[in-house]
Amino acid sequence: MKKKRSKEYKKMMKNYKKVLLKSAKEAEPWDYGFGLDLFISHLTWMRDYYELNENVWGEEVPGHPTRLQILNMILASYKDWMHCDEKYWGWDETDGTDTFMFTTKPTPKETEVHIRKLKNLKYEDDAKNREAFKKEYEYNRKHFFELLGTYIEELWD
Repeated sequence: MKKKRSKEYKKMMKNYKKVLLKSAKEAEPWDYGFGLDLFISHLTWMRDYYELNENVWGEEVPGHPTRLQILNMILASYKDWMHCDEKYWGWDETDGTDTFMFTTKPTPKETEVHIRKLKNLKYEDDAKNREAFKKEYEYNRKHFFELLGTYIEELWD
């Protein structure tokens, strides 16, 4: 007997099927990030699945993080890793930006382009800023894979 599913469940499943298939279709054989992007999309789907808490079969262990908590930790550490640079560099909006016009092809249309400079956000010294970024980036990357290695087998029902 087929179990009736809610509209939210059906909508979530349909949405992630599109997301995952789109990732697969857009993949290039030389794109090293494709596998990780697809995997993160899958983990995001799993998080939404457990958050919706419908059709979940696995049992949680008292005193141990739930699957939803584990997925939130892993996805947060991935976000920290991928967006680490935003703490160290940003666009200098006060820098009297240079502006120039160019014409696009095939339809000639004038477009204005602003050239902005990157600025250090954490440390003024370039070398110190780069070194601090590198250290945090490596830590975040390692932390992501440690969480993944610790909990990967516990995520599926």
